[in-house]
Amino acid sequence: MKKLIALAVLSLFAIGKDQIFYHNIADALNLKNASEYVRSGFIMEFSKQYNEELKSIKANGSTVRYRNKPHNMPAQDYQEEEEIDYTKSCQYAFLAALRNLQKLAEKNGSKNIVNIQGNFKNEIYDSKDKFQCAVGGTKTTVALKADLKN
Repeated sequence: MKKLIALAVLSLFAIGKDQIFYHNIADALNLKNASEYVRSGFIMEFSKQYNEELKSIKANGSTVRYRNKPHNMPAQDYQEEEEIDYTKSCQYAFLAALRNLQKLAEKNGSKNIVNIQGNFKNEIYDSKDKFQCAVGGTKTTVALKADLKN
């Protein structure tokens, strides 16, 4: 019985290999509901722009919403299907990650979040206009790292 449970858990991880997508930052920030996630009053600068020593923070955002998987589609077909559009799911995960960066910045007494970069599985993705999004078997995730500037 224990072997069966272990096998079931391992098969879930095998099915859940992450797919990486890249989306436009401006499109996500201009979504109708973006202001519900990202608050004004913060300065946010994307890409590595400052080389001085600053306080670093990391935050993730994830969602299970807006994943247009048909409910009756088997998991193996779902993973191979290339026409599924994860854009909206990625955008909301990105907004959630930015919201979490803002919360961390606020706890540290800062409103200036700079050097914002993708940080999925501790691999840096640096862009001024795109963000990196990982879509797994059960959720959509955006991982960010940034620095606080006072």
